[in-house]
Amino acid sequence: MKISVFIISLAFIATAASAQTIPLYTFPEFEARFLKSGSKKYVLNYWATWCKPCIKELPFFQAAYTDNKDPEIEFILVSLDEPNMVNTKIPNLLKKNNISIPCVLLNDSHYNDWIPKVSTEWSGAIPATQIVFGPKNVFVEKSFYSSDELIRFINESYQIIYKK
Repeated sequence: MKISVFIISLAFIATAASAQTIPLYTFPEFEARFLKSGSKKYVLNYWATWCKPCIKELPFFQAAYTDNKDPEIEFILVSLDEPNMVNTKIPNLLKKNNISIPCVLLNDSHYNDWIPKVSTEWSGAIPATQIVFGPKNVFVEKSFYSSDELIRFINESYQIIYKK
C-alpha cells in the first residue's frame, strides 16, 4: 500500500513538474514586453485551445522552434483563452501535443482596443502570427499547413523587416 501511494505521488510530482507555467499579461504589459521590446526578435502565434486550426498548426510551430538556430529569436504562443484555463486546459493540451514553446495568456477582454494595436490588418480571427523585430513587424492572419511553410514565412518576414 505504501509503495503504491509513493509511486502515485512520484507520478503526480513528475506531471506537475513538466507542466508549463503560463504567465498572464494585460495588453499594456504584453505590448511592452513583446511588441515594443527594442531589439528582441519574436515569433508570436495567437491561438486558443478551442480553435481547431490553431491546434492543427502547433506541431509546425514546435518544429520551427526546435530547428531554430538563431538564439536571438524567441517563439511565444499567445493564448487567447479564458484566464481560468491557465493552470488546466492550456498546459494539458500543450503537454498532450508535446509542445514545449513558451506560452503566455493575453488576459485583456478589451479586444476592440488592443487588436488594432497588434495589427491594423487583424480582424481578430485566429490563428494569427506576428514576427516582431523591435518596432518593426510582419503580421498574417492565416493557418500554416506545414513547418516548411511556416519557416519560409519567418525567413521572408525577417527579410522584409530588415529592408524596412
